[in-house]
Amino acid sequence: MLWPETLSRRTTLNADASADWQASLITPSFRGDLELAQALCDSIDRHVDPAIDHVLVVPRRDVPLFANLSNHRRRVQPEEDLLPRSFVRLPLPKKIQLGPWFHKRLRTLWLTPYGLVRGWMLQQILKLSATEISPRDIFVFADSDTVFVRPFSMADLVVDGQVRLYSNPGVCEGSPTHRQWHAEAARLLGLPPCDYFGADHIGTGIAGTRQTLLEL
Repeated sequence: MLWPETLSRRTTLNADASADWQASLITPSFRGDLELAQALCDSIDRHVDPAIDHVLVVPRRDVPLFANLSNHRRRVQPEEDLLPRSFVRLPLPKKIQLGPWFHKRLRTLWLTPYGLVRGWMLQQILKLSATEISPRDIFVFADSDTVFVRPFSMADLVVDGQVRLYSNPGVCEGSPTHRQWHAEAARLLGLPPCDYFGADHIGTGIAGTRQTLLEL
């Protein structure tokens, strides 16, 4: 994983317990990303410290397809075990095809008390559920299209008692979509109205602590 120079260190943990810190890699995935997930797992097994475990979170129907990726440091977790019971998967086809020229693969769609939830939003819900996926202290969210290209260990996550946070100042400041996301985040978190908080925090390889996720 190539960490950008814009990574900052903002989340502080108890330095006295540093020797006991443990981290988990969390990857929401599905059958359409199976080949990408295989490449990710291979790179993790080659480059990531074995002390950092890895959890693949996939639809229950896809668990058999991912089962051969399990090993001493990796397990496959059905996503349904982490979702509220009020989430109902809609019985949609896996793909649609109109004649020989048009075909499109459909992602899972869920009916919830809050409206329809699609694949990307479901991934974020699963990431926020990381404290139920793993008992560890630090979580690193590695999407299926991530590949580690050099050694990666706890030393890359924690420096001087702080967990690294991706922060890229000024990026996407002019994007109406990003400004809408920032404004909505402010509303949801009860912050003063703001449509840009000064930096972009969206990417893969994002790290968070158990405490932060529990507060969210």
